[in-house]
Order: sequence, then structure tokens, then C-alpha cells
Amino acid sequence: RKEFPTATKQQHRKEDIDPVEFQKQQQELLEEELASMASRLKSSTLAMNTTLQTQTKDLEGMEDIAQANLDNVSSTTKKVEQRLTKNKGWKKKLATWSVIFTVVGMWILCFMIMRTVPKRKMGNVRVNGWKSWKRFITEN
Repeated sequence: RKEFPTATKQQHRKEDIDPVEFQKQQQELLEEELASMASRLKSSTLAMNTTLQTQTKDLEGMEDIAQANLDNVSSTTKKVEQRLTKNKGWKKKLATWSVIFTVVGMWILCFMIMRTVPKRKMGNVRVNGWKSWKRFITEN
């Protein structure tokens, strides 16, 4: 047969525990919980610190790469500007005008040759095969 605790028995048990000892037990439990919370906080803080350090290293590496790219771009820009200013000299202009006059002169020369040289009269020449070309060449 089971006996259910009655209110008088519970009161008796509470009265059996010394209030000072009860306070000590509660204090010890709170101290243990605080210690475990502090250790968890410390471990999570250390993990965050490690993560931040690795991210900082990565960002520093990216910064170095970006700086190197910026240096390359600026040096390339300077080289291009130097070439552009260098090509604006009188030698470049002289070469350009020389090419233009040479092309125009050759065109005029070809035009004059076509207009002044007399045209050949071909007569009745058949152009069907090698024999007709051979005869044309030997006749004239």
C-alpha cells in the first residue's frame, strides 16, 4: 500500500532542512552554473577571436592583391601615356605624310600609265585554249 505525502509530511521535510544549509546549496548551484556559463562564454569568445583573426589575414591578403593590381594599372597607364606623348613627335607626322604621298603618287602614276600607253589591238583572237594564246603571243 502506497502512502501519499500529506501536507504535514512536506512541511516536516522542509523543516528538517536547515535554512542556512539550503542557502549554501543554492549558492553552490548558482556558482556552478555561473562557472559553466563563463567557460562556455570563454570558449565561444575564443572561437570568435580565431575566426576574426583568419578573416583579418584573408582581408590583408586581398588588400595586398588589390594594391598590386592598382600598382600594375597605374604603371600601365603611365606607359600608355608616355607612348602617346612620344608618338606625337615630328617623326611620326613625317612618316604618316610620307605614306599618304606615296599612295597618292602611285595612284597618279598608274592612272597616267593607263592613259598614256597606247592600247594593243587584239584583232580576232580566240581565247579558248593554250594554242590560241601561244599563237597570239608569237604573232605580236
